[in-house]
Amino acid sequence: MIEKRKLWFYFKIFLSVFLLIYLICLVDTEKVLATLKRSSCIIFIAPVISLIGFWFASSRWKILLSSNNLIISSWYAFYGYMVGFFYGTFLPGNLGGDIFRIQLCVRQTKCKISTATSIVILERVCGVLVLFSMIFYILICPPSTLTNLTPAVNTQRMLPFAAAGIMGIILFIFGCRMGRHILQKKKFKGIFGYIQKAVLPFSTIRGGILFQALILSALFQSTDIFVSFLLSYAIHLSLSLKIFFLIIPLAYFTALLPISLGGLGVREGTLVFLLTMFGISASDAVTFSMLVCLNRFAIGGIGGALNIIETIISPK
Repeated sequence: MIEKRKLWFYFKIFLSVFLLIYLICLVDTEKVLATLKRSSCIIFIAPVISLIGFWFASSRWKILLSSNNLIISSWYAFYGYMVGFFYGTFLPGNLGGDIFRIQLCVRQTKCKISTATSIVILERVCGVLVLFSMIFYILICPPSTLTNLTPAVNTQRMLPFAAAGIMGIILFIFGCRMGRHILQKKKFKGIFGYIQKAVLPFSTIRGGILFQALILSALFQSTDIFVSFLLSYAIHLSLSLKIFFLIIPLAYFTALLPISLGGLGVREGTLVFLLTMFGISASDAVTFSMLVCLNRFAIGGIGGALNIIETIISPK
């Protein structure tokens, strides 16, 4: 079993490195350097805007914790998200950041691990629901650049999947709410007991709190999308902001596939593939994807710095 895990880990490393090297080989180096010199100011603004997005995300986490009578300061919520993003970016897998926030929540609020885990899952559900909604909206009201694509790119085929994702999540949330009396009173055992603990916060959360969480999720995702659009503008890609409400969610979903190190390489490859569909040259598409990647590294680096500072100030 251990050998299989090692082999799978090595495969993830190989795939991430292979994809990144392949993408870099597509870049016109001289053109990229000339473009970056003209756009350095805009590129440096991107991480600052990303920090605003993470404040929205940390506020969502704080609100959901408060709805379960778990109090955490705004600073620690932001700190948890930033350091969690550092672990999620620079360590293998996509769950490192979530695990850190769960541990931080347990340490700060003395709650059960199951409760902290459930709230993180609820956050993820809100985020995925917003992303599906963005994709669905763009497919229903597509921009001209999307409708003018070749017939082989039939976006209508994607509509049922987006609609099914939205309906599935909504039914799950309201199903838990409708069955809250059973979840709260009846004690299940074994695997059903773990499931009961995991979905219990879904059943007790108030509608107003859920609405706030969804709004903050939308603000968080929209900020990330705007940063991507800003980076594309910096290198003079002729794409509307609306297109990125389709491209970025799709890239996010592919990055969740457990076939690379934290989505590294897969995310960038997806962005390049989608951008070339909209008539962007492979070299420009790779340049954009690398800027998005570097912006993530910059935010992750800030999170790592906060972790070091907090460790020095509060060694315990």
